[in-house]
Amino acid sequence: MSDNIYKTFTSSPAEMNRRKAAFRTLLVCLFISAGGMALVILPVSRMLIISTMGIIGAFFLVLAVVFDRILERSKNIIITVSDNEITRSGMRKGGKCVISSITNIRAKRTTAGQIREMKISHHGGTPVYINGIEAPDALLKHLCSLTDDRVNVDEVKEPIDLDHPLFYVFFGSITGSVSVVAMKLLMFMKPAQFKLYRYSLVGFLAAVGTYWFFRKPSTGRYGRKGAFFDYLFLLFLIVAGIAVIVAD
Repeated sequence: MSDNIYKTFTSSPAEMNRRKAAFRTLLVCLFISAGGMALVILPVSRMLIISTMGIIGAFFLVLAVVFDRILERSKNIIITVSDNEITRSGMRKGGKCVISSITNIRAKRTTAGQIREMKISHHGGTPVYINGIEAPDALLKHLCSLTDDRVNVDEVKEPIDLDHPLFYVFFGSITGSVSVVAMKLLMFMKPAQFKLYRYSLVGFLAAVGTYWFFRKPSTGRYGRKGAFFDYLFLLFLIVAGIAVIVAD
């Protein structure tokens, strides 16, 4: 008979619902600010702007639906901790590591001091990401007790309050407006300036794409469902890079 003592930590439905609302708010504010600014300052036909925003709106709607499904599935996540190992289950891609193989635990805290995410690094495997669970501090304390405090715990604090209800309103609105202003500036660039901009942008897209291809951050955090966002973002980078290269 095993003497292992198992502890389980479940997903937080409230946190998943908060993330849903935050993502929807971001998309809506991004869409409205970009569309409104484009109608005001871009020297192109209103019909072209409205048609383009219709395509972008449909794309945002698909993103919202997919993200909702990922978070709904994330509500089934269960973290099981025994004396020997920690296991993440409830998604297509689980995660497991032996307690004795843990080398580092990185805890990201909100401005309120609550743990948003933990990254558990260990020998012989990819890191295990844990986020959106009930009682994350209790989990961290339990892991430290199992490792006899031999594992270094790095704690980082978010510089701003990402949970504030107005954060995504301002972030989405500013991002949408700045994107349209940058687009207008590009229209009036001199050929030499535009050529330098193109080379710089292609280099930036290549660097980001290389990082994303090898790290696949969404897959690590949300399992196979999260892979959709990783590959979608990579596809966007490829298309954007090609568009910049062939642009006159």
